[in-house]
Amino acid sequence: MIDGKKHSMVFHSSFIIHHSSFRFFVSFVVFVSFVISLSPSARAHKFHASFTDIAYNPGERSAEIIIRTFPDDLENILTKRAGRAVRLDRSKETESFVFAYLQETFQLKRNNGTPVKLAWVGMETQVDLVRIYVEAKQLPAGLNGAQVHQQFLCDLFEDQINAVNFRDNGKQAALIFKPGDKFQSVEVK
Repeated sequence: MIDGKKHSMVFHSSFIIHHSSFRFFVSFVVFVSFVISLSPSARAHKFHASFTDIAYNPGERSAEIIIRTFPDDLENILTKRAGRAVRLDRSKETESFVFAYLQETFQLKRNNGTPVKLAWVGMETQVDLVRIYVEAKQLPAGLNGAQVHQQFLCDLFEDQINAVNFRDNGKQAALIFKPGDKFQSVEVK
């Protein structure tokens, strides 16, 4: 439930990855989860990562997208860009800052190369985690062959890593993005 409204988006905390080239990804996720569990506050973290889950909804012909990251990192980049302190509160202004930043740093293209417009759904903020919910509509062909560009927080940290997980009709894929990476194609298997 976001903003008191019921949404069709379901948060899945993990994906099973069966491909050996993603061993690094799995190790990284386990390490990050372990470090987060030890830290009383995300403000003490020494690594920079975001995790994006993209699930295709065939009934709606859309993708439900959840981006998870550290609130202090997001506040820092928004403050830097706004030229004044920005806090992750529930205000419309803060949500518009977050959505504008997201649209600049995260892009999705259909399998024919045309950009997909993102729609804001909402945001949940906790002490050590923020979840951003958006939806990409009009994806009749699903995620296979789509192109993704995920540079969220890469303009703040040189060591930023963005992990992106995909689910489409029972099939899965994962991609890793680092600063400077270009669009990558999704191959769900």
